[in-house]
Amino acid sequence: MVVVYAGQLFINLERNIMIHIGQYNRLKITGKNNEAYVLDGEGFGQLFLPVKEVQPHKEAGEEITVFLYHGHNGMVTPTCKTPLATAGTFAYLRVTSVDKVGAFLDWGLPKDLLVPFREQVNRLVKGRYYTVYVYLDTKSGRLVATTKIDKALDKTPALYKEGEKVDLLIWGKSDIGIKAIINNAHWGVLYQNEIFQKLKCGERIPGFIKTLRDDGKVDLSLYPPGHRKVDALSETLVSVLKEHDGFLPLTDRSSPREIYAMLGASKKTFKKAVGALYKRQMIIIKKDGIKLV
Repeated sequence: MVVVYAGQLFINLERNIMIHIGQYNRLKITGKNNEAYVLDGEGFGQLFLPVKEVQPHKEAGEEITVFLYHGHNGMVTPTCKTPLATAGTFAYLRVTSVDKVGAFLDWGLPKDLLVPFREQVNRLVKGRYYTVYVYLDTKSGRLVATTKIDKALDKTPALYKEGEKVDLLIWGKSDIGIKAIINNAHWGVLYQNEIFQKLKCGERIPGFIKTLRDDGKVDLSLYPPGHRKVDALSETLVSVLKEHDGFLPLTDRSSPREIYAMLGASKKTFKKAVGALYKRQMIIIKKDGIKLV
């Protein structure tokens, strides 16, 4: 077996397998005792996975998917538990303690995740939540986190398409709305006058690319663009009408918040959906609301 060491990535050239710290890996079970499964960790040697973490139980020769990180003893540790973040991703995590080397975050595993002081924009406070980026430190070979979000984001121009559906991590307020991280890669902005729901820091929600600006910035929307948005709401509107005995007390005079509370959509989109359903003779527009035909 030929194994090449590159930071904390081992590459088995014979089997063309790569093992990553901070990621999920598919490893072979080579043995088992009462306490642990023995896994083939390639260049990391034998790795020991507690029997109690594996359901259903497996046998030697089978493969199992595990997450690899450094445990309390500093050794590479496999686990079937699901961390709140993996290497190369952002997460909103709580500070559990602060000591002379930095702050420690609860990321869902027995050993907390370190944010070194050098990686803190401002000193982190125990008990508070922060958006961080998780990465493999090439000097120490350990997983750490940083609050220096700009440094972690992709600096290349965004190659999204307008109308494309993306994953958003809500970061916080800006002068014009809410900043969000797109697909763990780029900044984007949701404009305040187009937000009709409460958004919390650290919340993960689906969104859509609204505009790719000439200055490289990205405008976002919580709703699908154009006719797709209207069609989606039309279907929702019919379903909600059926749930309310065919009638909803919503009109042109209803406030945007009333409409969003019932349908999760903007007033502009609501009016377009009502118009589309009216043309198809599926609803009747009354003074006090809309009625399903």
